Amino acid sequence: MLIIGATGYGKSTLMKNMVYADMQNGKGVALIDPHSELATELIAHIPKSRLSDVIYFNPANLKNRVYFNPLHNVPAHQHHIVASGLISTFKRIWSDSWGVRMEYILRYTLLTLLSYPVATLLDIHSLLTKPEFRKHVLGYVSESHIIDFWELEFEKYSPKFRNEVIAPILNKLGLFKASKPLQCVLGHTENGLDLREIMDNRKILICNLSKGELGSETTAILGGILLTGLQNAALRRSTLPANRRVPFSVYADEIQVYVNGTIVEMLSECRKFKLSLIMAHQYIEQLDEPIRKAVFGNVGTVISFKVGATDAEYLAKEFYPTFTENDFIHLPRYHMYLKLMIDGSTSNPFSAISLTPFLKTIHHV
Repeated sequence: MLIIGATGYGKSTLMKNMVYADMQNGKGVALIDPHSELATELIAHIPKSRLSDVIYFNPANLKNRVYFNPLHNVPAHQHHIVASGLISTFKRIWSDSWGVRMEYILRYTLLTLLSYPVATLLDIHSLLTKPEFRKHVLGYVSESHIIDFWELEFEKYSPKFRNEVIAPILNKLGLFKASKPLQCVLGHTENGLDLREIMDNRKILICNLSKGELGSETTAILGGILLTGLQNAALRRSTLPANRRVPFSVYADEIQVYVNGTIVEMLSECRKFKLSLIMAHQYIEQLDEPIRKAVFGNVGTVISFKVGATDAEYLAKEFYPTFTENDFIHLPRYHMYLKLMIDGSTSNPFSAISLTPFLKTIHHV
């Protein structure tokens, strides 16, 4: 599902009501919020019957003991998927200075660490700069092409050339150690955030990734890693019979902040593993063109609140012939146009008014 609309016209209210309804109805749900307001309000309004199901991930609070290691205990057949997802996250954030060689070396670095049982993302620096550590880690690697990369290629680089090719990686990923929240969240060899367990047991995961407290880069990294992790957790359900895959909804507010290329696979593949993705953002051009095409090509339901002229032109084609550009531009607050996916078929567009927030008794977690 895609929810789009200008600030202050009802987008957040709708998402808030949807998350709360899922919590109240005993469903599994995750919220990724890069601004903190939605997460803060929802964490204060957990239904009493669901208090034991809540995991509150707030990395800006260094006393928050929830940590996440995306390299921990990944099945061998998923190593390339996890590596690609992480690279996609980093590539989007640092696209202006990204290079083919940087991606090539980083991919082999991640594939190597995924075979090391106590690896974290903070080990990237040591793997690239410390021969003894690299030799130790390679003792856990069985794939010949990975070993050949290090022994027959990387070790043959001259010291000058090696420093040149690893410098961009060290410069970018040095943020992992420079950012205290990232260090605290990503520096544990265990995984305190088992996304598969959260999904299968209908837990409530609320992720407060406040850009104001963490900084935009840290928020983008954590949001992208979490989104990729949720996708991988859903794909690991492939071993379960379809009737044992518990439905789980991921609410991704302001998705343009942290979305990456894996969204294509997430939208096209994860539905069969009972993972629903509800995305919200303010205007279409916030998404890069490939991601924009993937979203509109694969999303089932589209909900629009008031938008600007450029988006109105685009959406009028999606909702043709029921609503015009002028209709989208002049929508009042809390009024919306919808096009639903029902049993694999797209409904005719229609209008609706969102309910006022119905958050109830406060329960501080």
